[in-house]
Amino acid sequence: MNPAEAKEKLKKEKDDLETTLSRFADKKGGLDDDWKARFPDMKFETSEDRIEDAAHARQEYEVLRSVEQTLEVKLKKVKEALERIEKGEYGKCKKCGKEISGERLEAVPEALLCQDCKNK
Repeated sequence: MNPAEAKEKLKKEKDDLETTLSRFADKKGGLDDDWKARFPDMKFETSEDRIEDAAHARQEYEVLRSVEQTLEVKLKKVKEALERIEKGEYGKCKKCGKEISGERLEAVPEALLCQDCKNK
């Protein structure tokens, strides 16, 4: 995969990740790479519902936080790959300096390591 193709693919993935994150999280403190999951809205009909709904909302929030953190890490890696493209460093293994195979970059465009270094 050449850098121009990788750039297109990575930009699309970046946009998709940001769109997904924005559905359930907000940018924290206005920082681009830091998101915070929103706590689910709770509406109680009775006092008995309050305890059950609060427990359910807390559980849902914990799941959203886990998903948010995973997507945040992925987004950071995608942005770093885009920066490597701009610097002309894309596709070179950070460990050994060899070219990362096109097949690996096709599968994982944000890859930092060649397959050999990844498996060590």
